[in-house]
Amino acid sequence: MRKRHGRKPKVWPLIDLLFDELMRLLINDCINIFIVKDLRCPKTGQKLDGLLNGDDENEIKIFIDRDIDKNEKTLTLIHELLHYIFPDTPEGRIRLLEKSAWRELSDIQRKALGDYLPKRTSRRKVT
Repeated sequence: MRKRHGRKPKVWPLIDLLFDELMRLLINDCINIFIVKDLRCPKTGQKLDGLLNGDDENEIKIFIDRDIDKNEKTLTLIHELLHYIFPDTPEGRIRLLEKSAWRELSDIQRKALGDYLPKRTSRRKVT
């Protein structure tokens, strides 16, 4: 376990629970992650870093823009998974949770999440 200044952070158990839930979702076969070129919102055309399409409970798709760096891709993956876990939570709160989680996750936990990112760009269309 990671310690800061000789003490355990107060949020540590919550971060571990969140990490476990994120990993559980990634290990589950119903989540598909696609790295795509020039990711845009299908409705508005706005440029995006990530997009969750969870309309079908049997197949959840996460699209991540290929042009962001590896850490940003991992952060975006966390962000989109948080949207799946907390579907009615406003965007601003998801961003706060994402940033807090990123700050508290250990390097090993960040790497474990990042290892689920595909290595190649997909030709799949955003739906």
